[in-house]
Amino acid sequence: MIPLFESSQVRDADRFAIDKLNIPGIVLMENAARSILEVIGKIPEFSREFDSFGIMCGKGNNGGDGLAVARLLSNEGYSVKVIALADESVLKGDAKINFNILKNLAAKNESIEIYKYNNIRDLNNFNSCTIVVDALLGTGTKGELKEPYTSIINKLNSLNTFRIAVDLPSGLDCTTSTGNSIFDADITVTLAELKTALFYGEGYVHSGEVIKGSIGIGKAYFDSMPVNSYLVEPEDAY
Repeated sequence: MIPLFESSQVRDADRFAIDKLNIPGIVLMENAARSILEVIGKIPEFSREFDSFGIMCGKGNNGGDGLAVARLLSNEGYSVKVIALADESVLKGDAKINFNILKNLAAKNESIEIYKYNNIRDLNNFNSCTIVVDALLGTGTKGELKEPYTSIINKLNSLNTFRIAVDLPSGLDCTTSTGNSIFDADITVTLAELKTALFYGEGYVHSGEVIKGSIGIGKAYFDSMPVNSYLVEPEDAY
């Protein structure tokens, strides 16, 4: 059986890494982005020659992860289009650092395009992308979404692309595994540990294949944590 963790436990791991291990948040974000890049490189549908990426970034750390992924992809030579929900003046902390780095790179690299979200028509910039990455909302999502999130997610779901969610599909309430509009992922790269909400309810419907990513703190921390839920594997049924 595979242990599953609540989103609050994973958030505690972030605080442990920062407060006890003295790992800067920007390093955790970089580790997360590199593990997402590693997953992308192993996707069977992935084609180095033809793939172009669209990345939808929110204003929080989930968006910061997406911005870091965009930078790493561009450094690998891929075409990357980023749509940022928030104006750069609203961004804070590690997300703002990654936005500024990407903006500086974009000034020198034509393969990076950054757009500010103004209305739903801006998502037409993703029409030519073969892979779309959802870095819009994180584990803090509670209850039903409001605009513009509902329209953005519905539009992303309508695109004829391969879809990857960062940490969890945007719109999913990670406490109840419910939601009125949820990103429909082919793959979800969930960070630090496997989250319970991805394996039942709407999380199970919308997460696609769930792959564990890393923030760089190893598994010893989670080995010491209480576990209330497990994912049963076929061999456990015997």
